[in-house]
Amino acid sequence: MECRYAFYTKPFFGDIKRNGTHWCDKVVEFYMIAYSSQKMKSFGLTTVMHTDKYGASILQDMGIEFDKVVVDLDFCEIKPRWWASGKVHAYTRGVGDFRPFVMCDNDAGFHKRPPQWLLDSRYACQSLHTDTKTEFERQIYRVVEETPNVFPFDIYHWAVGFADDLKGSNSGFVIMNDKELHSEFTRYAWALFNHEWFDRLLKNSGELNPYKVLNKWNVLIEENLLYFLHKRMYGVNPTTILDCNGFAIPKGICNPHEYYHIWGSKKNPKIIREYKEMALNYIPERVSNQIEVFFNGRSNGGISSPDK
Repeated sequence: MECRYAFYTKPFFGDIKRNGTHWCDKVVEFYMIAYSSQKMKSFGLTTVMHTDKYGASILQDMGIEFDKVVVDLDFCEIKPRWWASGKVHAYTRGVGDFRPFVMCDNDAGFHKRPPQWLLDSRYACQSLHTDTKTEFERQIYRVVEETPNVFPFDIYHWAVGFADDLKGSNSGFVIMNDKELHSEFTRYAWALFNHEWFDRLLKNSGELNPYKVLNKWNVLIEENLLYFLHKRMYGVNPTTILDCNGFAIPKGICNPHEYYHIWGSKKNPKIIREYKEMALNYIPERVSNQIEVFFNGRSNGGISSPDK
């Protein structure tokens, strides 16, 4: 089984050192990519990184290794505006002829091997988020009010008929074993990504940065869409690894499979330092040194474990 990742640099405007990312310490993002991918490889999965030319050169400079590196994200967007398009490309069009896979965000992964019942799920995700009385509910109703009940917006018109079930599938990871669901999600997601309705949103905003304007709309096109399509096709919720509601993982929640998703803690220096120390104790020293040299021009001083 393959575990896929995506590193799409276009939303960071082509210079990671100068522009940074959405992490308070951008170095740690790459520690966690190395940690997650090496863990999944140790569990027997084939690791596949989808990236663009600039991203591939960065990962090579850092010595972060995958079983496969696919350079296919330079032109994944017809119109640059969606930070999720690189990730969604990786596990839709990037899959090619369908085969089961795991997709992990760069800030998510498993400390222990995912249980077989999870890997065998038709469709699995981290958890669900209920969007009633949230910004995401308002987005769904705006779409329904402003679009006809035809493809690709018909799925949102269908969803509002279940007002108590306006949910999304938290996609810190995605496990997909269903060819039909995968095909339907691919069809809808890219029709939405490229639809002119979002051109009007951008035009009316007056904002020059399209990624900023459409930031939270990414959830509508990935997590809400996945949940709605699966529910419409099969009438049930997806398999989840955690029993919680929302985007963040609550402290103290039962998590015997030691899944992690940093998500909203990326700007918390204390938590980020803890993850960095954890990764340092696992990834090869040569990798942590190359990451530090890339950003800071000096090694980490031999803190991490030796090559495994």
